Amino acid sequence: MTLETKNRIVAVARGLFLSYGIRSITMDDIASHGGISKKTIYRFFADKGALIEAVIDIATTQKTIDDRKANQAYENAVVELFLIGNQLAEISWILKPGVFHDLKIYYNQVFERLIVFKNDFLYQLIKHNIERGIKEGVYKADVNISIRVRFLLETLRFAFDPVIFPVNKFNQQDVQKEFFLLFLEGISTVKGDEMLRSKIKRQRI
Repeated sequence: MTLETKNRIVAVARGLFLSYGIRSITMDDIASHGGISKKTIYRFFADKGALIEAVIDIATTQKTIDDRKANQAYENAVVELFLIGNQLAEISWILKPGVFHDLKIYYNQVFERLIVFKNDFLYQLIKHNIERGIKEGVYKADVNISIRVRFLLETLRFAFDPVIFPVNKFNQQDVQKEFFLLFLEGISTVKGDEMLRSKIKRQRI
């Protein structure tokens, strides 16, 4: 029951942070929406910062483990990168500009850990994908890997910006898909492009 309650608190907090941002949500809000007393919340988390840290840690740790297990199973680098994009949707809320801003200004220690996750794990994940694609002949051999990876990681955040892509006008999954298609079109060989189009046509990704 203790672990179940803790996980419930984290889930409620995540949902509120996703909908309203981090700064505006209080412990009272989390208690009210979760039907949990503030006393119970403080049994598990010393303050809001500790709760935010738990939410971010769960998102990034689960993502790291899932990707390390799954990426070896993808049949080729093109499909692998496209599906990595789909998987990132699960943690897309922590990449939103508003969340980044709130963490940087008000919870810098958590922000720094998120930056490490983005610039270390996600960077290496995509870097290895491009290296694999070059070996398989589906990506261009003259790609500047370091620049391309950084370009993708930095521009991808715009896909989650509600100012640029309002949720009432754009489906976030469609926006994300277009971002990755644009990236793939820039690095894919004819072989890689044909492979991707074939997969899309068969609606397998």
